[in-house]
Parts: sequence; structure tokens; C-alpha cells
Amino acid sequence: MPVIKLTKQVIESAKLSAQPYELRDTDVKGFLCKITPSGRKVFMLAYRNRHGQKRKPAIGPFGIYTVQEAREVARKWLREAHAGSDPSRSKSEDRTALLMSICANDSSAITRSCITSSERKRAINSRSISAYSLRSARWRSKM
Repeated sequence: MPVIKLTKQVIESAKLSAQPYELRDTDVKGFLCKITPSGRKVFMLAYRNRHGQKRKPAIGPFGIYTVQEAREVARKWLREAHAGSDPSRSKSEDRTALLMSICANDSSAITRSCITSSERKRAINSRSISAYSLRSARWRSKM
């Protein structure tokens, strides 16, 4: 895991590898960019929560976020983690709340007939609400 100052040029010139690897930033401890074999580049933050558990939530893909924007999000999440909250958990709760609001707004029998969250997701996907639209809704809500 090379540790360098992450810049747009460094990330764009990162070589693809057979295995995913991480480029870690020197400015913000825990801030990194994960490069996958498919060429996907994702900003992430590695930290420990107040219980000592390792967390590594994704901030977002390179291209949607600039290096500076992702670094600012990482600083904000580190401040939250240091204050005792868990940004990874709150991100997961936001995702669940979005899915539940979609289920609640659907007037069909999805909410009545689905018992588990995986059944709800399957029913929503079958009603042509794609994962892409859920993902884009999350990105819009962050901005």
C-alpha cells in the first residue's frame, strides 16, 4: 500500500493490477483510493470506531468526487468518529431508510407481502426500480 499525496494526476495514472490495491494519502490519515482490476477507482476512509472495530466505508467513486471533495468528506467522517459516532453505521442507516421510504410509498402489496428486507429488495427490483436509480438518489441526497 503506497502512501503518497493523492492528486488527480496520481489517481488517473494508477496502473491496473490483477488484484485490487490501495493508494493511501499522506494528508488525511486513513483516506485512500482503492483501484480494482476492472479499473474502478473508489475513495474510502479506514478508521476504527469507538469500540475498536475496523471500518472502511466508501466515500464515492473518482469522477463523481474530486480528490479535494473526498478528502473533505474523509475529514468530516474522522471528526464524527473521534466524537464517538460511527459514519459507516449512519451511512448504512441512510441506505435502509431510503429503501424503506420507497417501500412505504409503493401503494401495492409489496410492504404487506414482504417479510424480510431481501424479499422487499427483490420485489422492488421486479417492479423496475433499478439499483442504479437507488444509487443515484443517494448521490443526489448527499449533495
